[in-house]
Amino acid sequence: MVHRHKSTLPQWYAESKFLETEVTSKISDQTLNYTFGHLFQSPSNPGYRNGNQLQINFCHLEFPWDCTGALSDPPLDIPDILKKVYKDMTPRCTIDGTLKNADEVHMLVQRFVSAGYTCQQDIVDHVMCLDLTEKNKNMDGAKREQQLGWLDGTDLDALVDCNQRSFGYQDAEWLRIKLGRVIELKDCFHLFTTASSAPDSVVSGERASGIDAFAVVFLPVEKAADLALVHVVGTVPERRRHGLASEVLRRAISSLPASVCRVYLQACDPAAISLYKKMGFKVVGEIKTTECHFNE
Repeated sequence: MVHRHKSTLPQWYAESKFLETEVTSKISDQTLNYTFGHLFQSPSNPGYRNGNQLQINFCHLEFPWDCTGALSDPPLDIPDILKKVYKDMTPRCTIDGTLKNADEVHMLVQRFVSAGYTCQQDIVDHVMCLDLTEKNKNMDGAKREQQLGWLDGTDLDALVDCNQRSFGYQDAEWLRIKLGRVIELKDCFHLFTTASSAPDSVVSGERASGIDAFAVVFLPVEKAADLALVHVVGTVPERRRHGLASEVLRRAISSLPASVCRVYLQACDPAAISLYKKMGFKVVGEIKTTECHFNE
């Protein structure tokens, strides 16, 4: 299904926020959709803020292909409601102020501060988009892999280990649940990795004795077959600056279905932004958020 963009919001914003919501929903235990945002209940992560298990995104969205109801602001007492109902899940609330009036965002943040939340403001992520013209789809001649083969459960340990080393995660069980779902959801997650035994080759469906770098690309095939999202790219510290991350991402993108027209990602690190620009991605906008954590 190729969606038709009818939103009054900027296309880059509507499409990137839609993809973000969809991918988070896929790997969460439960998703609740409200007129003022989305609530995701995820596997507990003891290594994050003493057990973060609940993520709430507050934002104005208008997606004609999956939301026909009226949009609204959160209830005034939403910070107190969340900490009372979901206290044990250590709620983490993301307030998207990209297209909101600054005074409105400030008022909402102050409600969270008054309710005992710790708030980190002025978080800026660059939204980047790759327009898949024929040139970009070939990714400058990168060898085209066969349509994706998949790591099986026996390779999960290697993938978990690579994630832990790449991003400094402490809780392996939480990662095992998340990454296990990525492997299982073969229709909407494309996963490419390198193998330590052959660091210069990209494997797809082969047994990986060790993994140095990986890329996960999400495709909302049922709702918007023309869109894709680079969900995560990682490289273990000792193998960085060898071009492994860009190579696995090139292979993943070159293997996308022909229906995909635009690939989105979010980045804040200047080095990562520079890398993606070299691959053909362009900065199309900025997402400005505030994160509010409740952790008594």
